Amino acid sequence: MENKIQFEKQYLIDTHTYELNTEVFKIQDDEKDEKLAKVLLKNTIFHPQGGGQPSDEGVIIKNYNKSDQIEIKVNSLVYDRGLETVIHKVLKEEIQKANLNENEQVFLKIDQEKRKLHAKIHSGGHLLDVAVGKLGFKWQPGKGYHFPKGPFVEYIGELDNSKENLEKVIRELNNQVEQIFKEINQENKSEVKVFKYDEATKIMKVPDYIPEGVDFRYVKLFKEDEGCPCGGTHVKHINEINNLEVTKIKVNKNKKTITVSYKVDQDKK
Repeated sequence: MENKIQFEKQYLIDTHTYELNTEVFKIQDDEKDEKLAKVLLKNTIFHPQGGGQPSDEGVIIKNYNKSDQIEIKVNSLVYDRGLETVIHKVLKEEIQKANLNENEQVFLKIDQEKRKLHAKIHSGGHLLDVAVGKLGFKWQPGKGYHFPKGPFVEYIGELDNSKENLEKVIRELNNQVEQIFKEINQENKSEVKVFKYDEATKIMKVPDYIPEGVDFRYVKLFKEDEGCPCGGTHVKHINEINNLEVTKIKVNKNKKTITVSYKVDQDKK
C-alpha cells in the first residue's frame, strides 16, 4: 500500500448506484484477523460505517454473468484515512476459492433496499436539523445515529423538559416537517459539492472538526437548507423520505443535550 493513488468513491457521487464494474488494486492479509483479507478497489460503491450511518452490505463478483461466476461476500468495511479509500474485508478462503488476483476486473453489487433505507434515515436527520432551525431553536447539532432501529439526532442546547413542553415541541417539529414536505417542489433537489478547504473558508464558517487543508463534501437537501459537511449517502429529493415523525425528546440538563428520536417510513421502496 506504499503507492499513493487516487481512489474513486462512487457512493459519494450517486447514492443510487447499486452495481459497478471496477478493478482490484491490492489484496493483503488482515493483520487483525488471520481469516480475513483486505481488498482495495480502484472504485467502490460500498459506503463504510461512519457519520452515524451503517455500512452497506453486498458482494464482489468475479466473472460476472459467466458460467463460472463467483460471489465473494464483503464481511466488513473500514475507511482508511491515510489512503482516503475503503478497505473491503472478506474471508481469505473465498478469495482463494475465487482465485481472485490484483488487477482483475470485478463487479460490485450492494443491497439496494438497505442502501435506500440508510439514505432515507440519514437525510431524515438532516431534515430534522432544518425543522429545528425553522422553529427558531438555537440548538447546535451534535452526533447523529442514523440506523434503522432507533435513529436520533443529539443537539447541544437547553429546553424545558416538562412533559407538557416536550409534547408541545414534538407536535411543533412534526408540523414543521409536514409543512416542509408540502412546500417542496420536484425541482428543489438535493445538492452535493466537494469544496477545497481554502475556497470554503471564503464563503462559510468551516466546522472545527474538518482538518485544515482537507477537501470536504457539502450536502444540502434543498435550497432552503443551509447544508453541512457530510460523507454519508442521501436522497436526491426529500420526497424519497416520504414521511418523518419525531417520536420522543429526551433532555439531559447536566450535559446540556437534547436527543430527538425520529422514524421514517421504512416500507416505501
